[in-house]
Amino acid sequence: MPELNLENYHRARPLFADYPYQRALVFSVLDGCNPGRVFVDDTDSPAAAFVASATEFNFFAGQASCPRFLEEIKALVFNEMARSMATVFLSGPGEDWSGAIERLAQGYEGGWAKRAEFELPPSGAARLAGWRANIPAGLRVERIDRAAAEQIGWLSPFWGSVEGFLQRGVGFQVVGPQGTLSHCCSVVIGAGQVEIDVETAEAHRRRGLAWLAAAALIEDCLEQGLAPHWSCWSENHPSIALAEKLGFALAGYTPVRYAIIPH
Repeated sequence: MPELNLENYHRARPLFADYPYQRALVFSVLDGCNPGRVFVDDTDSPAAAFVASATEFNFFAGQASCPRFLEEIKALVFNEMARSMATVFLSGPGEDWSGAIERLAQGYEGGWAKRAEFELPPSGAARLAGWRANIPAGLRVERIDRAAAEQIGWLSPFWGSVEGFLQRGVGFQVVGPQGTLSHCCSVVIGAGQVEIDVETAEAHRRRGLAWLAAAALIEDCLEQGLAPHWSCWSENHPSIALAEKLGFALAGYTPVRYAIIPH
């Protein structure tokens, strides 16, 4: 099973051209913006491909009827990759891939779940225009610097390094006398989309600070010509509520097979 190097990722891109799910995650790897691995069934003329993202979400495309390829991917996922993961997440478009993924994950505890995906229409972006007027007295909203980035544990693996995030990513934080109260960062960037994540210190939740950090990031993304993208598990009602408050609109659901790895 060939693994492509970065210079040859273009060989797998046609198989994902019309990919309907999580395009920012898929193309963050294929565009070379974020770390990941790309495998194909045949280097010269691939019919099936597998993209493994550093986010632990993994994606199939092409023909689901390549048994040798699927067996090799199964060994890769559940032997090699699973050593550093508690849970594996697998997606692929259509019923054929759903069936192939289910067979691949057979025997592992888990099941199917849905990721709610949101896009930001022009009307949603317009609602955020006056966000600066909502900054509470004594607080400020600023771009995430190196010191702040080093405190966010997932940034380095998702971007290859803190330096990688500072060079290619985007993030904003709400800061007060106590330090960072809330921050919003690009998880990955791909296909012109920015997958975003927002976190608020527990003691400072329900103050609208996550909305402020996200509004600042969204404004910056739009100025760069990037499309903000939001996704979360379908039962994550607080995340969905925040997405809607920010003006995002539900675009659909991504079926994901999750498999829990025994350690």
